[in-house]
Amino acid sequence: MKTQKSVQRLFYALWPDDATRSALIKLQTPLQGRITPPEDLHLTLVFLGTQPTASLPALQALLAELPAAAIMLNVDCLGHFPKSRIAWAGSQHPPATLEALRQALLAALVEQNIAVDQGAHFKPHITLARNAVVPPAPEITAIVWRADHVALVQSTTTGSAPRYRLLASRRLEGV
Repeated sequence: MKTQKSVQRLFYALWPDDATRSALIKLQTPLQGRITPPEDLHLTLVFLGTQPTASLPALQALLAELPAAAIMLNVDCLGHFPKSRIAWAGSQHPPATLEALRQALLAALVEQNIAVDQGAHFKPHITLARNAVVPPAPEITAIVWRADHVALVQSTTTGSAPRYRLLASRRLEGV
């Protein structure tokens, strides 16, 4: 059996800058549920699940292999996953560059023989609240996010809420 220290729950994510984070916080105001702490707001690219701690150097090195271009995201809608009771913000039309970044990451993981569940369908979103009811459907002012910070993140659960710690990150250029 693996011990807590020999494995970690990990994922890759786009991490928002301060201005984007502030705009996302405003979207949380009318929500009912357990609000995601501001410092934990992110867009998951690939959830790695439980990985051996020994794989961290390879997982960190993958960041350098990713396409270097920043991604322009238009966060222009709110949504709700009823089964998991998550209120989220996302894009009605995610850019192709977002899926290209995700596919490059998945290909690099396969090349390193790191198994991950790719999921049946990638729905890019930023979790705003958990145990949430359906968010009100106001028209939101679109948030233009120049996503230029991709990170390898550790997820830990304290009580009933996950918390996140950046283990490695990389700035993307351009756009």
